[in-house]
Amino acid sequence: MPDLAADRDAIRHLLAVYTYNGDRGRIDALAACFAEDGVLEFTGKAPRGPAAIAEALTSGDRNPAVTFVRHHVTNPLIEVTGDSAEARSWWSRHEVLRPASGTKRLRHQLLGEITFNHVVLQVADDPDLKLVTFSAADGNQEPLARLAATITPP
Repeated sequence: MPDLAADRDAIRHLLAVYTYNGDRGRIDALAACFAEDGVLEFTGKAPRGPAAIAEALTSGDRNPAVTFVRHHVTNPLIEVTGDSAEARSWWSRHEVLRPASGTKRLRHQLLGEITFNHVVLQVADDPDLKLVTFSAADGNQEPLARLAATITPP
């Protein structure tokens, strides 16, 4: 008797392998996730089989400002029928521009001047969507500890 839970779990793993390799630009490894009759449907295209999929994903222009891409797979719908399965899922793609970084000096009303390193990641197709991270300048954690001590938990 088939183990449907194991089959579906293996397909979810395959979806993760697909996105992991795609996000890292490993197109051959991504295409290898497909059987010879497997189809990748995207933007009006539907290449069939690993070779055609790899060709479709490597043709066309690329934005040189995009340094990496992240895909988020949601709602996998997996139908298993005998020895065959079909999977469909929604995924969002976020192209992130080359990170900007530097040093910020902030003047806190109680602590005075504090220096941080910062990195800014910006989504290519939404300039208002940014992630800014701050870390202690020169590895000195003391300013972060001083700043954290001023925060009152909710």
